[in-house]
Amino acid sequence: MVACPQPTFHAIRQGHGGACGSRGRQTKPEFVSGQVVAALSFGFWVSLLSGGHGWNYEMTLWRPGLRKAFPEYRGTRARLHNKLNTVRLFRNRIAHHEPVHHRHLAADYESVLTIAGWLSPAYARWIRRQDQIVEVIARRP
Repeated sequence: MVACPQPTFHAIRQGHGGACGSRGRQTKPEFVSGQVVAALSFGFWVSLLSGGHGWNYEMTLWRPGLRKAFPEYRGTRARLHNKLNTVRLFRNRIAHHEPVHHRHLAADYESVLTIAGWLSPAYARWIRRQDQIVEVIARRP
């Protein structure tokens, strides 16, 4: 029998997993946690901080553990959700090639760094050292 490679989680999520092999046997996908996490959208993660749409995310997700993902954050889940959602909407504008020149880009950049700092201050410092955003914004007409 021919060995079939396992489809990635992303491929299965997109509907591209399926029959494989000379006998048409269905392969049973094996999910690797890293693949599952990597395939989830930014919007998914932001939605985990929402009100829960009928579910009590405050008590079921935020307080028991999700707040630990932001060890430097000191505030409410709702405030964090609003900050992340603003960055998500900004990212979507960029991803869809919509104009962003009219925005206060320095403030958007600081929002990204603030959120990164809530995850890890070292990560925020690394981003600041690596990027060229400040220089690009400064050259803006």
